[in-house]
Amino acid sequence: MTALTSAGTFFRVNPKDATLGGYFEEHHRPPAFQGPDDAAYSVDVVVDETDGAPEGPWGASLFFLRWQDQKAVGHLETGFVAFGASEEEARQAAHALTLHEVKRHLDRVVAAEGAEGEGAGSGGTR
Repeated sequence: MTALTSAGTFFRVNPKDATLGGYFEEHHRPPAFQGPDDAAYSVDVVVDETDGAPEGPWGASLFFLRWQDQKAVGHLETGFVAFGASEEEARQAAHALTLHEVKRHLDRVVAAEGAEGEGAGSGGTR
């Protein structure tokens, strides 16, 4: 499988690690991204009860750790990005997200943080 970069060049994509869950399985570590703020982020999945959301009783959100000088210096969270009838089903639904979708979620929460004027805070949206 190949993909096109923003610079117009092609590169090979390993389909085994094209999803969040596939990346965890293939590399035994969370994927890392560069945010639109040029900070480094790693990502994990957090599953919680939805308190009766119509999409399902369990929801999964993405938890992004912000890194600087090899230290975690903050975090951002999405709202629920996947749902399931059980905790495991919600986690698996989040793991099915492509890495491109995960990156779009990161870009969105970083932009929202900037719009709220939180600077390097540890908050985010939930």
